[in-house]
Amino acid sequence: MVSRVWLLLCLLAWPVAVPAADLSDVQLSEVFSGLTQPIFITHAGDGRNDLYIVQQNGVIRVARGNQQNGFDLLPEPFHTFSVIENTDEKGLLGLAFHPDYVNTGRLFVNLTRRVSGQLRTYVLELKRSGENYYQTDGSEKEILAFDQPQDNHNGGMMAFGPEDDMLYISTGDGGAGGDIGEGHAPEGNGQSLATPLGKILRIDINPESGPYIIPGDNPFIGMEGALPEIWALGLRNPWRFSFDRGGSHALFCGDVGQGDREEVDIIQAGGNYGWPILEGTRCNRPSQGCDNPDLIPPIAEYVNGGFQAVTGGYVYRGARIPSMQGLYIFGDYGSGEIFYLEPDGQGGWQRPELFQDTSYLIASFGEDLNGELYLCHRGGRIYRFISTDPGNTAARHAGRFH
Repeated sequence: MVSRVWLLLCLLAWPVAVPAADLSDVQLSEVFSGLTQPIFITHAGDGRNDLYIVQQNGVIRVARGNQQNGFDLLPEPFHTFSVIENTDEKGLLGLAFHPDYVNTGRLFVNLTRRVSGQLRTYVLELKRSGENYYQTDGSEKEILAFDQPQDNHNGGMMAFGPEDDMLYISTGDGGAGGDIGEGHAPEGNGQSLATPLGKILRIDINPESGPYIIPGDNPFIGMEGALPEIWALGLRNPWRFSFDRGGSHALFCGDVGQGDREEVDIIQAGGNYGWPILEGTRCNRPSQGCDNPDLIPPIAEYVNGGFQAVTGGYVYRGARIPSMQGLYIFGDYGSGEIFYLEPDGQGGWQRPELFQDTSYLIASFGEDLNGELYLCHRGGRIYRFISTDPGNTAARHAGRFH
């Protein structure tokens, strides 16, 4: 298990922070409109300046890069799922391209379907249609599936680790409230190693046979009663996570809170992030006396007021906004606020606001091939972060993530 002391030592190793960044040059520029429930945007890592837009209604669309450094949204879908349930927190939720997509043509999705009345999460493999980069071959191969006790808290994010090429998958605690009730372990699914719910899972999708294998260095292999797919536990609804494409490739995760706290965590192998014992740093179950050195606190949290939900983002590694270089950008679905994190020089983190009270339903952030940052407004639009002063190469970022 990862201890609080070990994590603190890691945080203290970050460079000394500078004062809060001056991001007055950063703006959001609309790139696409007229979409249906866009909730994720990403690239294929194949050297092509294309974007793939995940719509919660089961459609993946492609925006082809053009010579004017813009995009042409193609009218025909890349793939459409015929059986899907997409209300509330259900639907097509995640997309990840194989690290060698150019040669394999393999990509993976996370979605929910109801089968004989039972809601289930599925991780499916799709394949590109030969040399046609703008359609799949229509196949859907099941990789992993498990039941959801209730309809909410489905997680759904997936990404390949930049150093190990393993597939990481986020799962919510199974829904309802408090991680209590039918389909929830007595200690809560977040704390039970016998269920995939409330976790970050890690699998190897390059087996010689079968849909996947368990990586040999997963932390709970050989532990009696524990699922070997588990990488980290104690999460409520880790809706969006990302690997820093630079620096130490840290795994940042926004975990949606219950009714009081929203949190951002750095996920470590075997880490326990507290839910439902803790909500952020607040005792939840029990309501007091929950101190436990094995539970890893968030690197940032805020009171949510009961109407908001954190949307995890990305450490900016693009070239077009020097003032934002090395900052972790994330937001809140309910309020539309956008924040950033950087070390405060004392082993903690500062969380200034980048944009306050926007009108966006921030379903997700995303990166293009070059690390430029995008925002998905679930109301039907995609925005790109831009700088009004692209010549500002003297931005101070000595204390940011390197």
